[in-house]
Amino acid sequence: ACRQGQRAGGVPCGGAGSAPGGSGNGKTHNPESLLDIAARRVAEKWPFQRVEERFERIPEPVQRRIVYWSFPRSEKEICMYSSFNAGGEESGSSGDNNDETQLPFLRGVTLLEGGWVDNVLQVGFHLSGTVTDPATPSSPELVCSVSVSFDRCKITAVTCTCGNKDIFYCAHVVALSLYRVRKPEQVKLHLPISETLFQMSRDQLQKFVQYLISVHHTEVLPTAQKLADEILSQNSEINQ
Repeated sequence: ACRQGQRAGGVPCGGAGSAPGGSGNGKTHNPESLLDIAARRVAEKWPFQRVEERFERIPEPVQRRIVYWSFPRSEKEICMYSSFNAGGEESGSSGDNNDETQLPFLRGVTLLEGGWVDNVLQVGFHLSGTVTDPATPSSPELVCSVSVSFDRCKITAVTCTCGNKDIFYCAHVVALSLYRVRKPEQVKLHLPISETLFQMSRDQLQKFVQYLISVHHTEVLPTAQKLADEILSQNSEINQ
């Protein structure tokens, strides 16, 4: 399974040498821009917070490319953290049925290639989307909300509403992650929400908060009220 992931991940992972060698097909390949070369290196090596601290103002196009390149570019790591059991203690059990339980990577590939990944959105260093487990004779269709956090081309945290308690990525996390690796240009990308808020006027910020509370009333209101009380109190910790 990992060999498949490595091969598939090799295309987006390549940099200046991504053009197929010795193809002889006469196709021309556009060179990477200096912006992309620099942003890719920064995304690999520097925490974005350090970049913000070092430079007073980062142009939006630069931020966008750093955010774009910060997601893992190879499927190898995703495969490793979702199919480590392959060949392990349970591999002695016979039958192809074990693949479904031992290799969520393969199940994730199946979900992705079957078109079961939707609503993919990247906000800064956070990727989210929905992945649907199609109905089977023994179980109904299940729609899972998935989120993936990442930094410097490494996945740092994952959540999925499927309730997976294993230390390995579930198939839904795999499917969403592979979607981002294989189809990066199809993912709607936004700058970190902090940058978006910084660009808003006072009226826009007020409208943003009002609509956020209105849409997610039960989840957000208690926290919003607590923060409002602390902000209005000069002696609160948040104002120190």
